[in-house]
Amino acid sequence: MNHGLAHFEIVATDARRLRTFYERLFDWEVNDDNPVGYPMIDAGYPFASGGIVAAPSGASVVLYFRSPHVHQDLLRAEVLGARVTAPVTKMFGVELTRFRRPGGNEIGLWSTPGRVPSIEAPDMEGCLVGIELAMQDVTTASSFYEHLFGWSIDERGTVHAGMASLGARFVHEHVPRASIVLRASSLDAVAQRVRQLGGRDVIEGVTTWVDGRRLGRFVDPDENTFCVVEP
Repeated sequence: MNHGLAHFEIVATDARRLRTFYERLFDWEVNDDNPVGYPMIDAGYPFASGGIVAAPSGASVVLYFRSPHVHQDLLRAEVLGARVTAPVTKMFGVELTRFRRPGGNEIGLWSTPGRVPSIEAPDMEGCLVGIELAMQDVTTASSFYEHLFGWSIDERGTVHAGMASLGARFVHEHVPRASIVLRASSLDAVAQRVRQLGGRDVIEGVTTWVDGRRLGRFVDPDENTFCVVEP
């Protein structure tokens, strides 16, 4: 599928503080040695990059999906009711844009032609293994993404086609959010480090990921939710 995850962007009011949090929590390598000084994250998954940026609007996570034809996909999103929040621009030699579905998350398109093969995610702490999108109306959101990207989504909100080797699901919550899902050997150890570094656990506690593995949700110092699964 062409429309798997290409890039995730963690937005913070204090990008330096959040960069330090994730570097210490997962030993992520964050490199801003590029022409625009953009802090790029290597989260272990070879077909999707990450970044941490500062914005006065506050915390959020924006997921950018692969698109061989950014302008065509953006037009299709508008026809389906989305509103453009950032026009098509270029960075790192790729075209990118962002839009928001009514009542839903802000997401982006990232011009990366070609198909992504399914691979086994590297066995490392903090490796990206999936995404989770929360919204009020999972049924409406599922229809939107099925028509936009051609994803196959079941009645539980699990994405079965379109994300290559990454897992993905939709969950019901009153406030829309996007979260990355990361691998760690111990949820208890992650929870302890999160608290030491200024984050916190999410109240509902441990649940399960799409493949049955234990999953915990945590909040970083800027109130972004991220998920962790055990092997």
